[in-house]
This record gives sequence, structure tokens and C-alpha cells, in this order.
Amino acid sequence: MLETIEITNVAESEVYEITENKYVRKTDVDENKKESRLQGLKDQLAATDTAETEELRSEIEAFEIRIDGLTSFQPGSEYTGED
Repeated sequence: MLETIEITNVAESEVYEITENKYVRKTDVDENKKESRLQGLKDQLAATDTAETEELRSEIEAFEIRIDGLTSFQPGSEYTGED
């Protein structure tokens, strides 16, 4: 006597614990373009000298540091996307 087996479609996530990891690798950063992104604004600010100008220079410097961090690749580093 043969027994009948019933087949049911089940999603993978209902059977297995699934975790998803995404990895990003930065490649081919144009160093000249990276360094000149804010240069035009810096040149304009150099022609003036006010308290607001100094504040803008500080903000530009902070942006340049952040841009450098986001466009530089260090082997073994991990990007979490939580910045």
C-alpha cells in the first residue's frame, strides 16, 4: 500500500533564518574632481572677510573632511550607512 504525500509551497523565509548584508566598495575616485568640488566657493569667500565668511569657511572645511571620508577607500573598512 502506497501513502500519498502532499506537497506545499513554502517561502524560504518561513523555513530558514535569512539575514541580508550589503557591502559597498568604492572605486575610481577622481582626486582632482574631489579636491575642486568646493574650490569655487572657497575662492569667492577669500575675497571677503566677515564673521559670516569665517563661519562658511569652517562649514566648507567640515564638508571637505566628510567628502574625503566618504570617497576614500581603506581596505578592511565597512560602511554601515548610518552617517
